[in-house]
Amino acid sequence: MAAELVGGAFLSALVQTLFQKMATRQMVDFIRGVKHDNGPNLLDKLKITLRSVDALVNYAEERQTTDLHIREWLNDLKDVMFKAEDLLDKISVLASSQKLEADSWSSSISKVCCSSPTSLGGFNERMETIIEKIENLVKQKDVLGLREGVNEKAFKNFQTTSLAGKSSIYGRSADKDNVIKLLLSVSDDSSDGICVIPIVGMGGVGKTTLAQHVYNDDKVKQHFNIKTWVCVNQEFDVFKLTKTILEAIPLTCDTMDLNLLQIKLKEFLHNKRFLIVLDDVWNESYIMWDILRRPFEFGASGSCVLVTTRNEHVASSMLTVPSYHLKPLEDDDCWLLFSEHAFEGRVFNKSAALDDIGRKIVKKCRGLPLAAKALGGLLRSKVDSREWVKVLESKIWDFPNDRSNILPALMLSYYYLPSTLKRCFAYCSIFPKRYQFRRKELVRLWMAEDLLTHPKGNGNLEELGTEYFDDLTYRSFFIKSGRRRFVMHDLITDLAEFVSGEFSIRLDGQKNNYLSKRTRHLSYSKLQLDDLEKIMATCENLRTFLPSRVLSWPRCLNNEAVGKLISKHRSLRVLSLSHCGNLTVVPDFLGDLIHLRYLNLSVTPISKLPESTCSLHNLQTLLLLNCVYLTELPQQIGRLTNLRCLDIRGTKLSEIPLHMGTMTNLQTLTGFVLGSGGGSGIEELKNFPFLKGKISISNLQNIIDPQDAMKDSLLRNMQLDGLMLSWSTNADDSKNVRNILHWLEPPRTLKKLTIRNYGSTSFPAWFGDFQFSKLVSISLFDCVNCVLLPTLGQLPSLKALSLVGFSSVIYVDGMFYNNSSMEVKQFQRQDITPFKCLETLHFENMPQWQEWLPFGEEEKEDEKRAFPCLKQLYIKKCPKLKSANLIQKLLALEKIVIAKCEQLVVAIPPTIRELQLECCEKVSVQRPLPQLLNLTMSSYNAVESLFEMNKLLPSLVTLNIKECPELESFSEGGLPDSLNLLEIFHCAKLFTNRKNWNLQNLPSLRSFAIAGSCQDGESFPERWLLPSTLTSFHILALWNLEYLDEDSLQQLTSLKTLGIARCPKLQCMPAKLPSSISTLHIRTSPRLEERCNGKKAEDWPKIAHIPMIRINKKLDGDLGAKLFVIIGFDPIGVTEDSSLLLL
Repeated sequence: MAAELVGGAFLSALVQTLFQKMATRQMVDFIRGVKHDNGPNLLDKLKITLRSVDALVNYAEERQTTDLHIREWLNDLKDVMFKAEDLLDKISVLASSQKLEADSWSSSISKVCCSSPTSLGGFNERMETIIEKIENLVKQKDVLGLREGVNEKAFKNFQTTSLAGKSSIYGRSADKDNVIKLLLSVSDDSSDGICVIPIVGMGGVGKTTLAQHVYNDDKVKQHFNIKTWVCVNQEFDVFKLTKTILEAIPLTCDTMDLNLLQIKLKEFLHNKRFLIVLDDVWNESYIMWDILRRPFEFGASGSCVLVTTRNEHVASSMLTVPSYHLKPLEDDDCWLLFSEHAFEGRVFNKSAALDDIGRKIVKKCRGLPLAAKALGGLLRSKVDSREWVKVLESKIWDFPNDRSNILPALMLSYYYLPSTLKRCFAYCSIFPKRYQFRRKELVRLWMAEDLLTHPKGNGNLEELGTEYFDDLTYRSFFIKSGRRRFVMHDLITDLAEFVSGEFSIRLDGQKNNYLSKRTRHLSYSKLQLDDLEKIMATCENLRTFLPSRVLSWPRCLNNEAVGKLISKHRSLRVLSLSHCGNLTVVPDFLGDLIHLRYLNLSVTPISKLPESTCSLHNLQTLLLLNCVYLTELPQQIGRLTNLRCLDIRGTKLSEIPLHMGTMTNLQTLTGFVLGSGGGSGIEELKNFPFLKGKISISNLQNIIDPQDAMKDSLLRNMQLDGLMLSWSTNADDSKNVRNILHWLEPPRTLKKLTIRNYGSTSFPAWFGDFQFSKLVSISLFDCVNCVLLPTLGQLPSLKALSLVGFSSVIYVDGMFYNNSSMEVKQFQRQDITPFKCLETLHFENMPQWQEWLPFGEEEKEDEKRAFPCLKQLYIKKCPKLKSANLIQKLLALEKIVIAKCEQLVVAIPPTIRELQLECCEKVSVQRPLPQLLNLTMSSYNAVESLFEMNKLLPSLVTLNIKECPELESFSEGGLPDSLNLLEIFHCAKLFTNRKNWNLQNLPSLRSFAIAGSCQDGESFPERWLLPSTLTSFHILALWNLEYLDEDSLQQLTSLKTLGIARCPKLQCMPAKLPSSISTLHIRTSPRLEERCNGKKAEDWPKIAHIPMIRINKKLDGDLGAKLFVIIGFDPIGVTEDSSLLLL
């Protein structure tokens, strides 16, 4: 009954890859056709030699953590097997080149490959050397004590118990309460009388400890009639587990018959509410679990099985409720745990040095309780700070296993990975700690390194890579860190680094980077010229050259350096030169990289690719994203028949070359640019049946005959989820344009559709068809000839709709909601809700639009039925729009933006939470909006006073007032007490009357920003202006400001952030600033900058106490751009001013 887990050695997967390469028909036929060579015999000999190796590697891999000699033996073996793979790969390229030449292509490919199709240029000698090295390594097995076919466990089972111990459980109170709540709230009407609750998390995160504390909680003891704890470990033996449960109850059970055991357990559990903890489960087999659980089904309702596991697959096979995912501890809790074990609970004064080093060690643990406890234990009797520094600077494999247990605990997860996943995981060592990666990015890299191999040699590689990726995620090696991004725990990164050894190196500016001839994979976050020289001198077998973080582009990678890099590393499979700002020309001998599968030239100033690129027969991924100077692709690019991904977004390509249709393996093609003359035509798209993801088809005006678009339903058979169709100008032939769109009907899998410059007066019949059930986003731009909006109300999943540039539309009426073939009343009778899922609706640049009519004009109640889920509404640049009465009945609305709609009169619904109004003075707040949090009013040129905000907007948190030149005062009742952030930009009269603002009476005000040219602002702010509660204060573009009022600033005793920008006359800082200030920004204020910039500056003593000072500096990144697009400040340290994002 035992269900053994078999991981398989790392090298076993590589052996299988080599076997598959040797078994391909192309390889066999080519070797047999070689003249005067012993090729076939050598391949057979290599197969025999590899089989003898395969019998040893499992045993060797298990012992590499405890025997350095065996680890070195494995490294020698891995090195020579990589060389064998390179040699076989070269033969495969030659064979493919010969086939291409036979298929009528010109002979330029074979010239680039530098070999005759009938000779292998030293193949025999190289193969014999490889075989001899492998045989010599096999002969060392007796000396090293290696055994064939033995699969003894190197990692001993560590038995856990239900005893929690007396030590505190740090940072898990909420987790404990949550799990107990799940246990106690199990429904009494459960269908089979049992509920399984899995606790899932990576090794060492504290799953067992949490389960122990839950198990021993008094409420749990009172709730369950029976409780028992079973440590499962890797061997899921149903007989042993059943017997253990019986003995723990306790019941005597001498029988060796599983049937009798299960009957006895069933009888005892019958109608009793029980809790069984299965700790540390590894088995994924549903069948084994189904056998074990059968006696549990006879328990009383509310019975539970609590499972701890590292693997989500295990949970999936057992669970009846969603898994409880246990996350790492916060640093403060991790420090408490570390301190308990490091200082033995002793009461003595820790030195500041030990405290500081200890906290750095805790940071290294990244919230993993096992690591905190183990490292604290290592330092338990150490008071010498040098011992603590040694631990801080050590890797996890430097700690003794008998005292640390970190590496063995993590290696256990690695050991039980399938051999194919071991190679994929080890490759992740090229990523630095906390590097956020995407699934597609990593799968393409795995694919380039031949780490994805189907057992039968066929199948979709991307799908297989996705399965591998998800499997590693389920096993807690990868953690989701965002919508589409993943990250590895620091200690998991260390584990990947350990199993990869010197074969994978990260250059990060540290002196301990070790390059060797064995190094195959290299990534860098910092790259200097001397690093590059060492790489070219040492890493002769390099396969991967990859930037890991784009903090600044590597200046040393210019045209000359890249040329040397390519010429010296002919084994490269992954080459990324993205963000190399000094790379303007790609060398012609790029085509010599016959092993290359992944080429990334994104964000480089290249204008073209060399024609030799077309000789890269193995190339699978070509990334040219945002190569803004790239205007053409090589004419023979169609030769890249193995290409699977071509990303040309952000380029200036004028057309796609001819014969692109020969690249039938393409899975991702981000753009297809139709040429006006000699380029590819729309009909070539029929050759890409496997296209997935997103594609943009542009220059559709170059289709002369719409019949070209109708061939074989060009797009309908693809598996696209995103499509953009665009014409460069609005075509004169409206009928022709409509026919083209008719024949370009997309597949039903589509999720996002964008159309630009559509020149017809109406849309084809498929447009808006309810059968597009997956369509969630539609954006239509500059459809200037359309007099009616397309019918889109029937799309069942549509969530976002943008309609921009419909300059001929006058009315939006019932046709917008329902199909033109169905009368409105009939549509209503069928109880169809128009736009039933729409959440965001955007109208912009519709100069003729006058009225927005509701759905069901006659039956007024039916107006409420359209847009039941609409949350955000944008109406911009619609100067003639007068009526949109249905807005007030959109009761799900949370955000409204109305800009430059001078004639619009509309009532704001009471549910609104954010309101932005620009240049629409007929729109005002006339009734209470109790939920409104954020209000922006700009370009209200005639308004002199605001409405009574204190009464109408009782919950207002942020208020932004911009460019209201006639505004003199706030409302009579003042501003709401709830106001937290106030920004006033370019309101000269309001600034002049600031004595009447009464801001000092606002108890919640924390952030204030003022901007705009004012005549009387020589000194600012006055003592009576701002409340002492203010934490953030920004002064911008006060052109006449000369002095900051010292007394008034001294009153701001809570101020943390002070920002000053574009104040050219400001002379100096006041003599004293509030001691609470922690961040100071000064920008574009030359006189002040001169007095504050540097320790020798005149005003430096006044500001020296401030921890963070930024003077006229920028910070790269989107956040900085968003925060300071108007005010011009550096975002570092401005943690409290998130509301400035509204700017």
